[in-house]
Amino acid sequence: MNPGLFILFLFAVIPQSSTQEKAALEAYRQGRLSQALQAFHALQKRKPKDRSLAIRIAYLRGCIALREGKSIQAISLLKPISRRFSPIQAWVLYTLGKAYLQTKQWNAAATSFQPLLFSKEKRWRHRS
Repeated sequence: MNPGLFILFLFAVIPQSSTQEKAALEAYRQGRLSQALQAFHALQKRKPKDRSLAIRIAYLRGCIALREGKSIQAISLLKPISRRFSPIQAWVLYTLGKAYLQTKQWNAAATSFQPLLFSKEKRWRHRS
């Protein structure tokens, strides 16, 4: 599953996802990135204490930066949330690793991917 599809899945299955979140996500999916960012910023202003939403929005902003070719910006957005345990931590680490690869930071990319490859946690393993 690629990060874009995961983003759609992420907001579709999280029960607290509002109509505004889903609309912002649809804008992202359709490539209307500036409209998606505006919608996400409005959501964050509306719910400033919602940590789960803040992590999801930071992840989405990182994905948008990576999609626009701004790998260094993506790293600065994703690195702080990669250390926090959340339901999307595996995807944050994966996307962060991709950003490191684009900037040719091979060791940092390996460090980012390592928990995904060698974790004993079943939730991070690929089912075949």
